[in-house]
Amino acid sequence: MPKVHIIAIVDFHRSEQEKNGILNDKKVVETYRFKPEFSASNEHLFNQWKATLVDLKKFKTKPLEELKTDKEKWFYLLKNASLIKEKEANSLKQDPVFQRALERLERLSSDPKTRKAYEASINEHRDHLAVLSSERKAGHVEGLKKGRQEGRQERDREIALKMLKRGRSIDEIVEDTGLSIEEIKNLQT
Repeated sequence: MPKVHIIAIVDFHRSEQEKNGILNDKKVVETYRFKPEFSASNEHLFNQWKATLVDLKKFKTKPLEELKTDKEKWFYLLKNASLIKEKEANSLKQDPVFQRALERLERLSSDPKTRKAYEASINEHRDHLAVLSSERKAGHVEGLKKGRQEGRQERDREIALKMLKRGRSIDEIVEDTGLSIEEIKNLQT
């Protein structure tokens, strides 16, 4: 079987709490080998597979003139493609490889079909983020409601205890606190 090497360029962080080894390192580039989990007999297939993840969020952007290696320049170009100024583009174009990359980028960005597909993918990404945000907000609001309710219940139990200590009747405590007779009897024990 021929070797397979997957390169994924990402511009997001995974949750810091999820420590499963992928994208949790501080490095911009991480390479992994696929390991068969289901059967050792298939190991020969997976020995040929590798994945390299390039996490652009971890690449600390510096001014172009401070970048020393071609790898840093590629990260810079990938992360800042839409923000590159003419001066920076001219500097990058001194290298024929970057010149071809920038020319290709200019061609792709001026093609209406490609531009429309790109904008659709950006809108889809924004929609996804909006859904996640609204779910988070809904969970937060629900948590606040639950916390308030639990706080009120705790306050009512404290009031009921004070009323019990003062010798008030259970019926009177039920009426004043809204607690059930059973809850009040549990407080007595």
